[in-house]
This record gives sequence, structure tokens and C-alpha cells, in this order.
Amino acid sequence: DFNFDKKLTIMVWAKLDDITPQEWGGMPRKENEYVLAPHKLGNKMEMTMWVNNGPAWVGQIPDPGVGPQLNFGEWHHYATTYDGDICRVYVDGKDIGNKKVGGAVNQTDAILRISNDCCGGRFMKGTLDEMVMAKDVFDATVIQDYMKKGIELYLSVGPVGKLSTTWGRLKGQKG
Repeated sequence: DFNFDKKLTIMVWAKLDDITPQEWGGMPRKENEYVLAPHKLGNKMEMTMWVNNGPAWVGQIPDPGVGPQLNFGEWHHYATTYDGDICRVYVDGKDIGNKKVGGAVNQTDAILRISNDCCGGRFMKGTLDEMVMAKDVFDATVIQDYMKKGIELYLSVGPVGKLSTTWGRLKGQKG
């Protein structure tokens, strides 16, 4: 259901070429819950986060103008965390800003949207890769590790010591 309570991490590699027809996008967005929102600033953009804690949306995180202005058409690693109190935004492994939100993330039955934000069609043009959504709060070291080594490092499954290979070895023994 992609609902989160007080622990949240979202990470994604993205090469955004444009945000159209409006100036905001959502990658991902869950209506009235959360949105990792690229914001178009003329021919550049900034990455922001918005969290709905029940009574209202809290954002823009970080505040306008605090994070770096980024070029369209370049790959960047974006991440955000929320620990039930503070929401942080990372670009290329660096904490670019945070804001106090406080409380649980609002929970709805809304669908998860990737690339399309609300409000009459806020679309992004570009490419997304290696999106991670976790009900945990990753620290800067873990976020940088994912960024540098890739998600396959964490998803790979080696056969040694696993139930199926151990059972197969035992079953194959003669005795």
C-alpha cells in the first residue's frame, strides 16, 4: 500500500529532462501523504520533499533556495528520510536541508504515482532507475553506500548457507 507511519526513506537515481506543463513533479507521490517533488526553476530545477502529517502538508523541504540548483539532463541520486520528527533531503549523498514535520505521515487509500503529480497534470520527462522505498530511516552513510554501490549489492542472493542449497546438499549425501 506504500503507506508510511513515522519511518520513511525514498531513494532514486534520476535524469530529468523537463517538468511540464507546470513547474512541479512527483517521483513518487501518494496524494495527501508524501511527494518527492522536483521543482522547475526556469532552465534549472531543485529537489524538494513535502509530507502530510494529517492536519496539513509540510514543505517545501528544504526551504526555497536552500538546495542546489540542478541542470536538466544530468543524472543525480535523490533521497529523503523522515523519522517521525525531521524530514531530510539528500542530493548526490549530501544532506541539502531539513524541516521539522512532527507526527505520523497521513495515511490514505490513494494510489502511488510516479512522474505524475496532482493538480491537472504535472509530468516529468526523463529516466528513473533504482528506486528504493523503505519503512526505515537510512542514515547518510547508508544512503551514500546505495548511491555508490547500487541496489544490486543489497538485493543479491548468494547460495552459500541458504536453506535450499543446504537441503539440496543434505539430500544428495549418501549414507
